[in-house]
Amino acid sequence: MDRRLTRSHCAFDMIASLWTSLALLACAMGACQPKALTESVVANPDGGDSSGSTADTSPASDSAADASADTPADGTVSSVCPAPTPCHKYATCVVDPAVGPQCSCWKGLTGDGKACSGCPYGYGEVKIDVAGTETLTCAATAPVWGARLDSPVSFQMTGLGTVRDTQTRLEWQQAQGAMMTWSEARVYCDTFSAAGHEDWRLPTIVELATIFDRTKAQPAVNTNVFGETPQLQWVWTATQFADNSNSAWAGYNLVGLLDHSLIDLKRAVRCVRGDGELFLRKFPHFELGEGGATVKDQWTGREWRRALSTAQKSLGGATGSCYDLELGGTGWRLPTVNELLTLVVYEHAAPAADVTLFPDMPSLPLWTSVKVPMSLDGYFTVAFANGNLQTDAAKVLLHFRCVR
Repeated sequence: MDRRLTRSHCAFDMIASLWTSLALLACAMGACQPKALTESVVANPDGGDSSGSTADTSPASDSAADASADTPADGTVSSVCPAPTPCHKYATCVVDPAVGPQCSCWKGLTGDGKACSGCPYGYGEVKIDVAGTETLTCAATAPVWGARLDSPVSFQMTGLGTVRDTQTRLEWQQAQGAMMTWSEARVYCDTFSAAGHEDWRLPTIVELATIFDRTKAQPAVNTNVFGETPQLQWVWTATQFADNSNSAWAGYNLVGLLDHSLIDLKRAVRCVRGDGELFLRKFPHFELGEGGATVKDQWTGREWRRALSTAQKSLGGATGSCYDLELGGTGWRLPTVNELLTLVVYEHAAPAADVTLFPDMPSLPLWTSVKVPMSLDGYFTVAFANGNLQTDAAKVLLHFRCVR
């Protein structure tokens, strides 16, 4: 299913007074883009295509509930593995019919089936004191994506034509490459060489999303770090579109939108290097809280309300509902763009989410709290039909999922 920009485009048509430059944004959201980026199915705000939704108690009416389960600190172990409780903060309990529960340790950890030790993905160091005692210290923060929120401030220029991100620990090609097809872009990055490294590749959609600064536009990229970046260009990612193998995902420099494009169209390219496994999310970094009312993301530290809002509400109504929510305590709010994108599973469609963790996830847009720069009342939304990042006017009625 391909849904996307038609709703957003119409919402912006209702805005009478915008900066002149917003016309370019409207163009990007459907008026002037190639066919692959504009054909869409309009989500029904009255409940169409919401077969994945299930009734629940609305956020404003929830009473206090159990908070998420505590997890061991980095480097600690547990000797038991009662399914489905993990035997380590970065491990999964797998039940083998022949031998019973077994601890499956994540990359970078060692284990014997009963316990794990070490640091996830090897992000730690061994310190040896004067007595010769070795102490393993895991990194204070593993490479995380959601921790940045939506204002990138962690870039460092190397002076060698690349840019390092101290939070995600990815290294980027500083100057954006030329326009080319998706296949050409993959070859370009596979053969790219810079800063003494040759292990460059095309970024995943999750990785590319981290370099967009959605507090600014035209372009939504830090030009002080990445130099002059053409604002009207789409940039390829390595992530293929789940519904069509002839399409792949791309990001839009103007405001940081994310959408799919036919692979034979020409888009720009920016290569990356680093541990992409963290961003492909092929490992179980989510776990249920006690009682199953919340979901904890071990990498970002975010805690999600597992149940979707029963009612569709305007941005203001959604904001208030999350603020009033009491579920294992207070502090709930609408998610930022990058936070909500962590729930997208781009390998799936309709919905593009883990329906085991979030069984009521609809194939519809959900609110974020992030305003579109230079817009009077446009806010970013994530459409979980496929994972598109789009926009809607604040008065539109949409579902939402609270986070803290």
